[in-house]
Amino acid sequence: MEFVAILVSLVLVLIIGYFVIHAATKIAKIALILLLIFLISSTFFGVNLLTDISELKDQFPKARKLILLNDNGIRAGFETAIIDSETVVSFVSEPSLNELQQQFTEGNLDAMKGSYFKVIIIEASAFDNGNAITLFDGISLTASQAVADIRADNTLDRAITKLITAKELPNTPEVRTYVADNLKQSNISTSSDMRAVLFAQLFSSEIQDDPLFFINKLREDKLLMYPESITFKFAQYIPQSIIQRVLGGEAS
Repeated sequence: MEFVAILVSLVLVLIIGYFVIHAATKIAKIALILLLIFLISSTFFGVNLLTDISELKDQFPKARKLILLNDNGIRAGFETAIIDSETVVSFVSEPSLNELQQQFTEGNLDAMKGSYFKVIIIEASAFDNGNAITLFDGISLTASQAVADIRADNTLDRAITKLITAKELPNTPEVRTYVADNLKQSNISTSSDMRAVLFAQLFSSEIQDDPLFFINKLREDKLLMYPESITFKFAQYIPQSIIQRVLGGEAS
């Protein structure tokens, strides 16, 4: 596909170059040069777009992605990938979050990306539609409640209290230790782990509720994707109703 596009561009250069040389007037030459620039730019944009679409289709679902929550600072994060047909999720630790925050402040997105396929940074304000999430069995939170817990200093303790209340257990040190030990079996042992769980649940809920989440939040400047995807950038300027029809959905 790229070879064909380059070949077409070279042919266009030769054809229009011939007419530029033989153009009778300066205005005609300028017009032909502008046409040449437009045609070549359009051709290479089309090639890049098709390449990006192919890359997203083949790699985006499976490759390692770092997904971060920005709320006046990088507050929570997790990475996800598909390995052997199973979705694997791991939480970003507090020290790593601090390092990512430093890199983000410096604008060093390359350092943040590292070996990830994409880094996706989502603003907390993206989760403002009132959707409810299920934290654990019997515990349902609104998006605003989940964000409030993420912002808290004692996110893990708050979650333990919610679990104890939901299960109607006595709130004693022994019970709290028992619940904490059970959470550790799910690799949740710190407040940063619990923030990542809440953020992942918010993210999952939004994706299920809005298949165009990435495009819509890019339009609203509530999401940053790095490296930037031409496909998503281009899709921002296509009417939502058309994109939804292409994806088989219904326009809202």
